Amino acid sequence: MFTMNKSLLAVGILMLCAQLCLSEFIIRCRNETESESHTLDYQKLRMEFAEEYQVANMHALKYDPSLEETFRKFTSCDSLQNGVNHRFNNFGTVEDIKTWKSYLKNNGIGRGTWPAYQELAHPLHTSFFGCEITSPCIQTRIDENGEKKTFRVFDYLEMFGPAATLVESDFKHGKPGSKCPNGVDENMLCKEPKRVVLTTQDPLKREIIMRKKENVAGKVNSIFMCLLVIVLVV
Repeated sequence: MFTMNKSLLAVGILMLCAQLCLSEFIIRCRNETESESHTLDYQKLRMEFAEEYQVANMHALKYDPSLEETFRKFTSCDSLQNGVNHRFNNFGTVEDIKTWKSYLKNNGIGRGTWPAYQELAHPLHTSFFGCEITSPCIQTRIDENGEKKTFRVFDYLEMFGPAATLVESDFKHGKPGSKCPNGVDENMLCKEPKRVVLTTQDPLKREIIMRKKENVAGKVNSIFMCLLVIVLVV
């Protein structure tokens, strides 16, 4: 009986340790190959959006794995927030809705087929990135009437960049592709401007690298301690 109790205790400790070691907010992030069809769909939607609402500066959008560094700074649903170079999908505010409606009104455009502003429609975004998360995040979303609605992000969350805010001047009214400082691509979407490439000397990147190393070291220590406890118990 005593041996059985020790065995059950060991199993319990092992399960607890496994939970502790695996309880990360992000399960995995999708790579470019997995997101090819998603990217094509988004490009098509942005083209249609630009045509329907006469947005002259709609930029081409691509899947950007470099956003993973920023994404992994967030460790829980409560920590999610828009930042200086990114905005999370479905994190719209009342001000975003007002800005969107103001653009439509000032340019004599009807509401059309898009009932509400979505991050995908931000003309200055040039990239997006998505990760699968461990548990659903419950967030509030602003509907077309400016009212807060509770909704659930099930198991996949997307970040768009590099626009940090949304103001009416972000939308340039006119024929799609007619107001692109860097020219247009084959879809009449604006080409993105040159970006500053982060190096390992960049403070933000150094912080991300160090945090990843610390997380790995912490997991190894946790596993070692769990095994040690099990050996002592058994």
